[in-house]
Amino acid sequence: MLLGGASRAFSFWPQDAAELGAKLAELARTSGGSLMVTPSRRTSPEALAAFSRAVAEVPCSIWDGNGDNPYFGFLALADAIVVTGDSVNMVTEAAGTGKPVFVQALKGRSTRPARFHRLMQERGATRPFAGRLETWTYQPINDTEFVASAVRRALGLDAR
Repeated sequence: MLLGGASRAFSFWPQDAAELGAKLAELARTSGGSLMVTPSRRTSPEALAAFSRAVAEVPCSIWDGNGDNPYFGFLALADAIVVTGDSVNMVTEAAGTGKPVFVQALKGRSTRPARFHRLMQERGATRPFAGRLETWTYQPINDTEFVASAVRRALGLDAR
């Protein structure tokens, strides 16, 4: 779980975090799985506390901000990834793994992120999180080289 938070466009109240945590705890219980959670800078302490209480009874590792962030390790070890929809970066990084990525919508709306999420679904990388896991495959999203090529062309460096 890549746990985001409130922004200008989205809200993520402690009650929302508790509901998401409850859905994930139920999923862990019914599947025999466990959770690895890393919050973002946007995750309020209150939302993280509510989420943590909701998942307290299932096997779960939640990064508390101390030491190195296990973010990339969690991505590597996960069978599937749930990401809150407030962060384009977290969704993109999760989709770079080629693993099923589920996006938990947050309350609010923003045109640019909505367009991004629609594109990621069309590319087959993400699906909305509905409290259950599915398995599918897609070509991992790695637009770094695409962007680097465009920058090189714009700077006139592509001919070298």
